[in-house]
Amino acid sequence: SVIALSDLAAADSYTLQHSIDVCAVGLMIAKRIFDEQGRIDYRGRRVFDKLEHWLAKLGVGLMLHDIGKVAIPADVLNKPGRLDDEEMALVRTHPQVGVDLLASDAVSPLVKAVVRSHHERWDGTGYPMGLSGTDIPHFARIAAVADVFDAVTSERPYHPAARQHVGHDVINRNDGTQFDHEVVAYFNKVVAPYPPGDEIVLADGRSGVVVSCPKDDLARPLVRIGFDAGGARVEPEEIDLAQREDLLPSSLVAVVAA
Repeated sequence: SVIALSDLAAADSYTLQHSIDVCAVGLMIAKRIFDEQGRIDYRGRRVFDKLEHWLAKLGVGLMLHDIGKVAIPADVLNKPGRLDDEEMALVRTHPQVGVDLLASDAVSPLVKAVVRSHHERWDGTGYPMGLSGTDIPHFARIAAVADVFDAVTSERPYHPAARQHVGHDVINRNDGTQFDHEVVAYFNKVVAPYPPGDEIVLADGRSGVVVSCPKDDLARPLVRIGFDAGGARVEPEEIDLAQREDLLPSSLVAVVAA
């Protein structure tokens, strides 16, 4: 695994950083799920045994989820425009290529499952195997959410980095189609759409900065308003969106209602 990461770093610095970020987000989601619901074992049972051990296995899988991209030419990975059909087909080989690179019996099957299945979709329209629902390994379902969130919020040659609330919205809009609903629900518990310091525009057009997010209610932050709907400065005012849901930005309404 160490050699594989070295290869990844040499081939593509973005993919290495992306893997680190995906690992961080994925482990936050998984720890919350495991603590509250347990992990899902190979029989489909919820169990609470050796959770730190299984988190470590997941972490390796998350770090290596894109290892197959070492076989994809850099000019394809970093192409600024839309990939053509041939290039897209090549990129879609990276999950199986990654598994082939990790063929050693020393690599856990759980790690390989993340590498192979992180592009599967809950509705069965993903790749490489077209798995759906609970046929997708649990660890891979967690990886899928973390992978897309970081991809949206990272700068790439073909798109600028989106703000965190945009990535958050992408995950929630694809809840139940691309992603496992349970994983999305726990993503919402650990990743704030508007973290402290972020600018936010309320439903009435006024804007300000997020002061804090309640630990148990990340989608309803405390906001310090500084501008009216026309953009003029106003006397600072703090608004607790937990008390004023009518002012929630539209992207947060569905999250709060879930």
